[in-house]
Amino acid sequence: MKRGFTLVEALALVALVAIVLPVVMYGISLATSAAGLVTQRDTATRIASDKLTEMIVTNQWQSGDTAGDVQDSTLTYHWAFHVQPWTAPTANTIFSGTAQNNGSSDQTGGANQSGQSNQNNLSSLVQLDLQVSWQNKGAQRSITTSTLYYEGAGGALQ
Repeated sequence: MKRGFTLVEALALVALVAIVLPVVMYGISLATSAAGLVTQRDTATRIASDKLTEMIVTNQWQSGDTAGDVQDSTLTYHWAFHVQPWTAPTANTIFSGTAQNNGSSDQTGGANQSGQSNQNNLSSLVQLDLQVSWQNKGAQRSITTSTLYYEGAGGALQ
């Protein structure tokens, strides 16, 4: 008796491969697309972090809103910088009960040890937002990085 595959077994294998192969290829395609998007998002995050740091270190943030483009290997990333006064959340949204004063200031407008009002400290905060956007397969993608900057004492929080 000869060993081997019958014609029916060979046709069944071809049919199975014809069904499974497109599904596997589609999964590989999705994984490749996801990896590409993750790489683009990582690049955009790096650009946002670098640009925001540059704006703070060089005091360019004081010039107000600005924008520009960064060309990466295959994509152009557009960045937009925005400065706005920071509005503090109310004490009711921060604390669920009465804040205890242990010699330091509370967030409800009390005074710290040097006698300065927390409201004055909070009003010196500005919010710096940097948004990076790019096109991915016809869809607009973007990330935003934000930080608070204290305008008093050279940016150092007291």
